[in-house]
Amino acid sequence: LLRLFSSCMNWDLLQDASLADEWREIIPLDVPVNALCHAVRALRFEAEIQTGWWVRNGQSMHQQQAEYRRKLRQWDLMTVQACMLLLNFHEAKEAEPLFCLWSAAFDETAPKETLQVPVLERWRRLWSDELTVQIQLRFRLFWTLLAQAVNEMLPIEVSL
Repeated sequence: LLRLFSSCMNWDLLQDASLADEWREIIPLDVPVNALCHAVRALRFEAEIQTGWWVRNGQSMHQQQAEYRRKLRQWDLMTVQACMLLLNFHEAKEAEPLFCLWSAAFDETAPKETLQVPVLERWRRLWSDELTVQIQLRFRLFWTLLAQAVNEMLPIEVSL
């Protein structure tokens, strides 16, 4: 359903900042937040399979990863891009696009007291603590997704 959401987006209208009020009316804040979290969870699972965390599940995991990469990965990246744009339109402090991407990549829930901590400060805290393999993978995933969401704006480029 979420992949259908991103495939039905009108990318010409989505990139028009003058329509932000209309987008806020049509799509409530929880829709892009939940869609972003779901898409990032799928991308995170694919990264975990590629890293070898699911080797005990056998060859079928690698086959699922190959199938996901071939058919669904681009839709999830498009969902991330669309949700980041929609979150930016909402201008909600608790749903700032970078914060939502960070929370989804690191599987964090957002308790009220941590909403005020910027992403850069969270990054410094995690970096200064002992870096586990899991945290390293999540860092790589966050930066990769951010780069892909910003640099590989395929649907928007095609719509121009």
